[in-house]
Amino acid sequence: MMRLGCGLFISLLTVGCVNLDGFVHNPVHCSTVGESTCEAKDDVWDQVCLPCETPYNFSDTYEFTDDWYARDIPSGSVTNHKLKTADDEGEIDLYWIASHGENTSLAQTTLLYHHGNYAGIEHYMPNVRYFYEAGYNVVVWDYRGYGKSLPESTPNANQWFADVELVYDFVRATAIDKNKIALLGQSLGAIPSTHAALYQKPCALIMETPFTSLGTIGRDNSGLAMPDAFLSSGQYNNSEKIKEYDGPLFVMHGTEDYKISYEAAVELYNNAPGVKDMWTIVGVGHIISRPNRDKAVGTARYLGRIQEFLNEYAPTCLTL
Repeated sequence: MMRLGCGLFISLLTVGCVNLDGFVHNPVHCSTVGESTCEAKDDVWDQVCLPCETPYNFSDTYEFTDDWYARDIPSGSVTNHKLKTADDEGEIDLYWIASHGENTSLAQTTLLYHHGNYAGIEHYMPNVRYFYEAGYNVVVWDYRGYGKSLPESTPNANQWFADVELVYDFVRATAIDKNKIALLGQSLGAIPSTHAALYQKPCALIMETPFTSLGTIGRDNSGLAMPDAFLSSGQYNNSEKIKEYDGPLFVMHGTEDYKISYEAAVELYNNAPGVKDMWTIVGVGHIISRPNRDKAVGTARYLGRIQEFLNEYAPTCLTL
C-alpha cells in the first residue's frame, strides 16, 4: 500500500489539486523479476521470483506457522484463462480453482478474490490456498501491470474498472451458480471489489483491511487532512461508494494497522446501509491473513469467522 509522507502533502498544498490515483499501485510484473524482487528481499513472504515463462505452483511449500495451514491444490483443479481487455490493449491472467467439495455448504460458492497492491498472484498464493482449503471455488486474477497480466504498465481508473467488469461477467457466465458469487477485496482489492459489487450485486462483499480513500489514508499517514477531491478523481473513494451498496458486508480490520487506520475502516463500515458485520482483531496490523504478522489469527479462526458471517448474514451464498 502506498505511503504518503508529510513532505509530499506540503508540496501538494502549494500546487493545488492533483490526481494521485496512479500511486495506489505497487506491482511486480513477471518480466521484471530478478535478484531485487527475490533473493534481496529479507522477508521470504515478500519474495517474487517467477519469470513469465514459469507457471505458478499452487502446491508450493510455505513456511506456515503452527496456526496457519493450507492443503496443496491439485494441478487438475486449476484452469488458466487469458481474457482480452475491452480496449484491446491488455490481457488478463486469471485462474479458476475448482472446489474440493468436502465442505458441501461452499461447494457451489465462487469466491472472486481481489488481492492487494504488492507484486501479484505469486505474493498472494497463500491466500488462494486458504480459500481453497475452506472449500470455495476460487477465482484470482492479476490487474494490468501485475504478475503475468499485460501490458506491463498499470491501468488508469477507467481501464481498471472495465477489466473488473470483464472479469465479473466471465465469472458470472462460468460459475456453478451465479447467485452464489461472493467478492473478497484485500487492502487495495477493496477498490475493484466495491466497483464489482455496484456493477452486479454479489451474494456478499467481504473486505480485509480495506482501502478507504486517498484522503483518509493521506490524513492517517501525514496528519494533514485534505478532501479526496483534492487528491484524486474520486473513483477510488470506497468510503463514499459503499453508501450505494445495500447487500451483505463483512469488514475485517486490525487495530494496529499502520497503513489503513482502524478508524477509517470503521467509517467505511458505518457508511454501508445494508446488513453488515465487522470483525475487530486487537493488536494485529495490515493484512490480517499473512502468517508472518504479529498476533496473526490462524487459518481456522480466519476462515471460520468468514463462514460465520455467511451463515448469519449471507445464507444465500451457501448451499444449505
